[in-house]
Amino acid sequence: MRSTVLPLVCLSMALLSCGAVEKSITVSNGSDTARQYETVEVRLADIGIKGLDGSNLVIRNADGKQIPSQISADGNSVLFQATVDGKSDATFICTKGERQDFDTLAYYAQENGFRAERLQDGEHYDYLARLSVVL
Repeated sequence: MRSTVLPLVCLSMALLSCGAVEKSITVSNGSDTARQYETVEVRLADIGIKGLDGSNLVIRNADGKQIPSQISADGNSVLFQATVDGKSDATFICTKGERQDFDTLAYYAQENGFRAERLQDGEHYDYLARLSVVL
């Protein structure tokens, strides 16, 4: 499946340091209309962090929280969703680290009016969680 990048959302990346283990990704919205949950695709080669792949790639928002992301079917790009106000930018940080699937669940749960509670950890990065409606 091939994705289409909307012309209203432009990407620019700035290397934070030479030999970086993290990279800043700035998503810009040049239109007057706020864009919510727009899919962003960035080639792994453009990120330029050695050894980065789907098992260790982490995208964090401006608050430092890990957000959901996935590697494209061909393994060459990362996809994530960005919300950007009109005529503004949103910055995300890409790092090599441990993917925290519970944090991803908790993020989406909160965004959709639920609360996620981690009840028990398993042996292989699995966990038992409870979702409840926030009233």
